Amino acid sequence: MTIPHPTPDTASPTSDTTDDFSQTVPTNPRPITGDALRDAVLRRYMDRRRRAAAAKMEDDPGSAPRQAPIGHPIALAFLARLARTIGELPDPALVATEGRVLLLRTDDPADRTLPALMSREVLPTLAALLGRPAPRSELVIANAWNKVGNAEWSIVTEDLTRIMAAGQLAIIACNPAMAVPDEIADLLDVDVSVPGLSPDDIIAIMDAVERPGRDDPDLLGLLPSAERLAAIGPLHLAYAWAATDEDGAAEVARRLARAADRIKDREPEQTSDQPETANDDAEDNDIPALRLADLRGLGPAGDLLRRLVDDVDDWRDGHLDWRDVGASVLLSGPPGCGKSSAAAAIAGEIGGPVVDLSYTRMQAAGHMGEALRALDKAVAQARSEAPCVVLVDEVDDLADRGGHGANANSHNRSYMRSIVNAYLTRLTQLADAPGVVVVLATNHPHLVDPALIRAGRVDHHLHIGLPDRAALEEILADALGDHAAPALVDAPAWSMALDALTGGSGADAAKLVRDAVAAARTRVRRQRTGRTRAQNGQPAPFAVTPNDLAVAASASRSGTSVPPDLHRLAIHEAGHIVAAHALGRPRPSRAWIGPQGAGVTAPVERTYTADTARAELACLLAGMEAERLILGTVSSGAGAGALNSDLAKATAMAARIASEWHLETEDAPPVWRSAESYAASPDWAHRRTAEAVERLLTDARARCVDLLREWRAIVARVAGALLRERELNGDAIARLLDGPFPASVPPHGSEHVSTPDESRIDGGPQ
Repeated sequence: MTIPHPTPDTASPTSDTTDDFSQTVPTNPRPITGDALRDAVLRRYMDRRRRAAAAKMEDDPGSAPRQAPIGHPIALAFLARLARTIGELPDPALVATEGRVLLLRTDDPADRTLPALMSREVLPTLAALLGRPAPRSELVIANAWNKVGNAEWSIVTEDLTRIMAAGQLAIIACNPAMAVPDEIADLLDVDVSVPGLSPDDIIAIMDAVERPGRDDPDLLGLLPSAERLAAIGPLHLAYAWAATDEDGAAEVARRLARAADRIKDREPEQTSDQPETANDDAEDNDIPALRLADLRGLGPAGDLLRRLVDDVDDWRDGHLDWRDVGASVLLSGPPGCGKSSAAAAIAGEIGGPVVDLSYTRMQAAGHMGEALRALDKAVAQARSEAPCVVLVDEVDDLADRGGHGANANSHNRSYMRSIVNAYLTRLTQLADAPGVVVVLATNHPHLVDPALIRAGRVDHHLHIGLPDRAALEEILADALGDHAAPALVDAPAWSMALDALTGGSGADAAKLVRDAVAAARTRVRRQRTGRTRAQNGQPAPFAVTPNDLAVAASASRSGTSVPPDLHRLAIHEAGHIVAAHALGRPRPSRAWIGPQGAGVTAPVERTYTADTARAELACLLAGMEAERLILGTVSSGAGAGALNSDLAKATAMAARIASEWHLETEDAPPVWRSAESYAASPDWAHRRTAEAVERLLTDARARCVDLLREWRAIVARVAGALLRERELNGDAIARLLDGPFPASVPPHGSEHVSTPDESRIDGGPQ
């Protein structure tokens, strides 16, 4: 939107009376300095406020003000910062010249009164100091122009075209984090970033408002440094300026210092002026750096990460251009599967630090200005310390640029848009920085802003899944190390521990080992008499025995909840597997059941036809229907897990079939409707979509029931194998589905999917 330069009688919070330059600033041209322009702008602003107050008293003599007009502290602070910056430009006169284009980067351009002060206060004052008329100008607020073709871009370009055609000065206000499109950058005559407050700015404001005590020579020493003043927000300024005249300028300074101290106390402690790196502890304590070979269960992702490290080595030896390395990667997967550890292992391989650029760490620095400064500091550190790894953990925190979900109000939408744009710019810079490997990590890749992970910013998208039984066994052995008692891996407790961990993460395995080690230490302490430490002051030696491991495994399975019904879990997952096979869906590569839960891993299809989409719906409902068919009842498992549950996925997919994909009927009108808006609104708001979803799910359920009745014996066969083995890989699943069919299982009531050694599987069904 545009804001024209106000006429003399325009009413606004910062334009109270007619302009009268001769009363406030000299008209003889002279060199412009930052301090001179700042002081003149502040005097002009305050003179106008005082004249406005006097005029109000003349109109209404009974309304004597309670105190002298002091001006708005936020406006005063913005004017001081802006005017000082413009006065320090190599040629300030460009700013006061019509036909030019000025970019004004300010903390919150959405607060239109602040950038509007450029036209209302700064330009007339600058023009008077230069001895020329104030330029005609218009202000354009740019909120989201980074994506060519969107509505905001169209509005900005139309406004700029009109302003330039009229020969006016065009002032574009935007957030400092926004990347400027090339089409705009080509036009700019001046690019101004409004800096933070300085102590001299505060003194100048006190002079302008004639705050008592402003001449105190000790006043400057009471104020925080410029770096700490930069963290001061609008509320802090308003509170400081609320000090009464009797308190004087010293109280304003003390309030500002107190606010800066409290902000500083909330900042994460750092041992240096650089952002914290993830391998600081290893450097300080001589802990061997983590290597890729130390990580288990990476699967195919490990091969590509190894290649990336080899490419970095070749680049360092001068055998490879950095542009050919492809040194940026998105790691996705469930919590605890080793994404952050993989970043640390890459750093260990290339011999550099891990620089943390995660949003939560940047946000801890303070308000947006402080967060962006922390981001820039971390980027500078990464460049200077290459080779290194830059880690943006939980990158899905940057997902809400569009303002969906909990952050849908306009303020959050504007804030997150600016933050994401800042990351877009910095990640593009880092992609071109030789020696900098960028790793983005997320548990929810579907929530990540697509612009953050497009080609050019991220070269590889890798999924690290939950480790299989073999990988869990390796993790257990590595974590136990020298603490393992002889022949521990051959004891029944070893299998018991693996059963307890099936379906869990590497982090779960590490916790079980910590619990087993703690159990061993406790046992040794109880066995000793007298002191619990050896004569040399070191802890008494111990080894983790089968019983220690069994204690830890039992504790991990019990917790505070009832153990899951493994029999039901096996039937549920077998239903998914058999339905997928019968309907020609991609064959699963893994299935598991255990105390941690159950699941089936299969390739994800990216494009659906009407037939494959309906088949997928039937597969999603097959687990619940297998329970109903064989056990006679269903559990809450199909709906557990919120958005990741079978029922949630089926409902969401049916909504897409009906509203986004137009696959329900051949004659469906080609009108796109958002499935998300259907899920977020009551059914009556999307009646046709709701009716279509019900039809699709009802048809899918009926299809599923018929299919499972026909394949009931195979469901029993797969469920029995799951109960016996706890985990099946792709080859084992294929043998079960392609082998000879067993005899039909007994009718419901006498049926039980059993195995010869069922007694070791938690006593069978609960």
